[in-house]
Amino acid sequence: MLDASFKNLIFRDRKESLRQGIKAAATDLKLYASDWGFSLKDIKIPVYLWYGKSDKNVSLAMGKYYASQIPQSILTIYDGGHFSWIHSQNNVVMTCTSRVTDIFLELIPIPWGIGRTIAVF
Repeated sequence: MLDASFKNLIFRDRKESLRQGIKAAATDLKLYASDWGFSLKDIKIPVYLWYGKSDKNVSLAMGKYYASQIPQSILTIYDGGHFSWIHSQNNVVMTCTSRVTDIFLELIPIPWGIGRTIAVF
């Protein structure tokens, strides 16, 4: 369950996103429903998918479909709806931070041979 302050934040965010009209939202929907010009099976990097079991905005069935099509995808399903991942935001942030760190270490050679252990606080 989302608390009142978070619901208010989401309401203000959505209101602001539509302040200048619905063109951007319509463009997003058009993009979601269009051919993206590539196959999901061709994605070669890890993709993290976070879905709420009872989400009424973004279907869990779509998340399962993406997970079945993207070779290195990792699907995490949370109890709850659209913003259910918020209750586990530390896990989401740490996953993203860890992956960015891994990519950085792959791109930047470390000549003095130290290990690849990085503490993130």
